[in-house]
Amino acid sequence: MTQDNVLLVINAVIGLIGVPIVDWVKGKLNVDGKLAVLLTVIVSIALGFGVAFTSGQISGDIVSVDQVSQGSITVFAFATLFFKALQKEAK
Repeated sequence: MTQDNVLLVINAVIGLIGVPIVDWVKGKLNVDGKLAVLLTVIVSIALGFGVAFTSGQISGDIVSVDQVSQGSITVFAFATLFFKALQKEAK
């Protein structure tokens, strides 16, 4: 398994973990609609930053938008897919 594949799997797992985190924060802040989507983006950026930092993609000296955005977009995509799948099961 290449490093890119491992990072993809890690991002998928983090995306899965992100769904209950977002649901918990949404419940605490009592938000829905566009604000809930914004909250999901913020949580995805934070989780993507954490993945990029722990995987060594970000060094302590320089942080670029590209480094954080790659992980954040993948985490957001997986979190959205997992959330939509859970919604369909609930119906």
